[in-house]
Amino acid sequence: MSKAIIIDDSETMRDDLKNELEKHSHFEVLTAEDGLLGLDVIRNNQDCTIIVTDLNMPNMDGFEMLETLHKENLCPNTPKIILTTESILSSENAKKLLARGKELGVEAWIPKGGNDAFNLIHEVIDRILKKRN
Repeated sequence: MSKAIIIDDSETMRDDLKNELEKHSHFEVLTAEDGLLGLDVIRNNQDCTIIVTDLNMPNMDGFEMLETLHKENLCPNTPKIILTTESILSSENAKKLLARGKELGVEAWIPKGGNDAFNLIHEVIDRILKKRN
């Protein structure tokens, strides 16, 4: 069974996304509440198929976690998705953040909270995995 790892400081978001992926996909879903704990989960599950992380979290944010994965050469070919409440495309640093994300293996940015967020997550994961196969 494929593994998805979800890292988000919102327990509600983690639980909702975990339930959604387990119900409508063929994933075993592992979760962590911040980047530091996420690193531990990833280190112990390097056979994961996809990593979904929030950007802003306590202890270690999503970028710091992705940078550590990159430095330690952990899951270099595993697609990463950033799930965030930030309006990334409208910020002044959008190009810089998107470029840095791409360097770290981020294949998609998905906004939290929209009515279509779960549908969008499924579409993005399906697209990424089809492209890889």
